[in-house]
Amino acid sequence: MTHEAILLTQKLVQIPSENPVGSEKDCATYVERWLREIEDIDVSVQRVEEGRTNVIAKRTGSDPSLRPLVILAHMDTVPVEGKWTFDPFAGEIANGKLYGRGACDMKSGLAAAMTALKQGTNHANRRDLYVIATVDEEGPFMKGACALIDEGLFQKMPSSLLQNQQACTYLLFIKVRYGTK
Repeated sequence: MTHEAILLTQKLVQIPSENPVGSEKDCATYVERWLREIEDIDVSVQRVEEGRTNVIAKRTGSDPSLRPLVILAHMDTVPVEGKWTFDPFAGEIANGKLYGRGACDMKSGLAAAMTALKQGTNHANRRDLYVIATVDEEGPFMKGACALIDEGLFQKMPSSLLQNQQACTYLLFIKVRYGTK
C-alpha cells in the first residue's frame, strides 16, 4: 500500500504551478479542498494578488500558552526546461523514485506537512499547528511570505517556524523587515 504522502505528492506534481510562467491557482484550490476534508482543522485563504492565494490551515492545540508550530511550504515550481526522461507533470514512480516538476522542491514537503497535519488530528496535541502553503517562492519577490508578514501573522503569535527548504531565507527576511528574532 502506498503511503498517503506519496499519493498526495503525485497529485500535487500533476498540477502545474510554474512560476513565473504559470499560476498556483489550481494547486491552491486542490490544497484548500484537501485540507477542508480534515475534521477539526480551520482553513482559510489569503489573497496575495489576483489568482494567487496562500492557504492557511490550523489545528488548535489544548494549551494556548505554548508557541504554535508553523510549517511553511510553497506551491510554485520553476518552469519546465530541457528534455525530461519522464513527463514532468505525470508524478510517475519508477525504481522507487517519484519523478516530476516539484517532486523535491517542494511538493513533497507540502504533502508531508499536509499529511502530518491530518495524522495529528488523531492525537492529543498541546500546541497549535499551522500548515501554510504559499505562492511565489520561486519568483524574486516571495509575495506569499510577504503577505503573511504584512498581515501580521508572525507578530500575532511568537512561533516556531519550520520549512524544509530555505527556512533561513524566511527567518532572515522576517528579522530584517521587522527586527524580530
